[in-house]
Amino acid sequence: NKMEDDKYKIPLFNGNNFSNWKFRIEVFLEEKDLKECLEERKDIYNVTSEMQEEDKKVAEALLKERIRKN
Repeated sequence: NKMEDDKYKIPLFNGNNFSNWKFRIEVFLEEKDLKECLEERKDIYNVTSEMQEEDKKVAEALLKERIRKN
């Protein structure tokens, strides 16, 4: 069905008028409840000191296990 195909057709960038295309993409994603895909996820980059400490403990344990096996 042509109408159903057009419903999910993503507007392709043709090299002209980027700001218009960007706006259309944002509207398209918002209509599909997918606009959050464009938002930067800062929380995944915030490594806490607790996470770093846990990583050190894991690395130490793996190293000790490897030394023990050799």
